Amino acid sequence: MGFPFNKGALKKARKLQKKMMDAQNALEKKEVEATAGGGLVTARVNGRHQVVALTLKEEALAMGDPELLADAIITAINKAQGEIAEHSEKMMGQMTGGLGIPGF
Repeated sequence: MGFPFNKGALKKARKLQKKMMDAQNALEKKEVEATAGGGLVTARVNGRHQVVALTLKEEALAMGDPELLADAIITAINKAQGEIAEHSEKMMGQMTGGLGIPGF
């Protein structure tokens, strides 16, 4: 004995799948920026969590403290990745309507 076939549920599932795919595509194109070190370092990350740009002000290079600069770079990247992750969770949470789908 199989599951009863419900055209309406299948149509809703397909519509939700399309919405989620569209949202995922939009998210992959989204970019966020975060700064660290008092604005000396700026990191830009896309929706795939890839660093697409890293900007260092001349003052950051002139500090002469490589460890501090490295910490600022790591902090800026982590902040940007955290922001894109929050955006992704929020966006997908709206799509699934709190259905409790793992990974969203």
